Amino acid sequence: MDEIQIYTTFPNIPPENLENFKKLVSQAVAITKDDDETLRYDYFLSDNGTKCVSPHAHVNSEALLAHIGKVGELLGPMVELGGGVEVVVLGDPSAELLEATAAFEATVYAHLDGK
Repeated sequence: MDEIQIYTTFPNIPPENLENFKKLVSQAVAITKDDDETLRYDYFLSDNGTKCVSPHAHVNSEALLAHIGKVGELLGPMVELGGGVEVVVLGDPSAELLEATAAFEATVYAHLDGK
């Protein structure tokens, strides 16, 4: 399985940071709008606006690395405004991807079986 899925959670968005966080989300989505190797890129906000989950999927590890290169400058401010970040990786990421994302201490789940 080449496809890599990521679930990025910003766990604690203070009310005073929400509008700036939303602006960064809009910028990140605009950057990836025409990227054919990004299969999914969404953001979901909790009812009370304090938590955001971003599921996204990429055709392979290289595509995710390219995506990180495009939106990377926004990620630091998003982590700061979002009260940190929790990352879950689904799939079989390349060694390069694991190295590039090591600072996020992602939880990785290798593909076991499925359709």
